[in-house]
Amino acid sequence: MTSLARTQTLRDRFFSWRGLSGRSYVCSIFKAGEEAFVADITLGVAIGVIRSGVDIRAGFVTQLGQYDNCAQLCTVGRELGVNEWHVHFSNSNGVFEDLTGSLLS
Repeated sequence: MTSLARTQTLRDRFFSWRGLSGRSYVCSIFKAGEEAFVADITLGVAIGVIRSGVDIRAGFVTQLGQYDNCAQLCTVGRELGVNEWHVHFSNSNGVFEDLTGSLLS
């Protein structure tokens, strides 16, 4: 985690979110416009992020693998003002609940 904060290149590609359990989840960052790739991921959790300057907040959390195409993800992202997608690649069932409980409560 410390290396993420120290290196600009890593800071631009990865972000760490803390779940309700206190566990940290390292996520890959995808910009708005990359929803087609994000929607194709079958195992993981996506966090729709609204970033404005130094302010960053989660607006949406979804379990991946349920999208036939990126249209649904694009629509939700656009409606919520999402400008980044943070993806935690995982096949663990508890990740979605842990992140949702922390980020959307």
